[in-house]
Amino acid sequence: MSSVIADALLALGVLVIAASSVGVAVLDDPLHRLHLVTPAALLGVPLVAAAVVVRDGFDAAGFAAIAIAVVSVAASPFLAQALARSIEIRRRAARRT
Repeated sequence: MSSVIADALLALGVLVIAASSVGVAVLDDPLHRLHLVTPAALLGVPLVAAAVVVRDGFDAAGFAAIAIAVVSVAASPFLAQALARSIEIRRRAARRT
């Protein structure tokens, strides 16, 4: 039963990451692309980490997956804000010239 749950979590996580990747490839505006990275970081990575924990338990791989998911979820909003700010600064500088 845990194998089925792990496979479902993994499939859902990979689906979210793949959909975000396709959206990033299709859109041309950097700010729109940035919006599509968020689901991959906030949903995809934790779902894949949960699949690892369900399948392997709380061993070294499970704790590493949890750590990666926590860092991804915690850092994603700050990185997105910094990137959006840098995009806007570059756009303003390009408009001045």
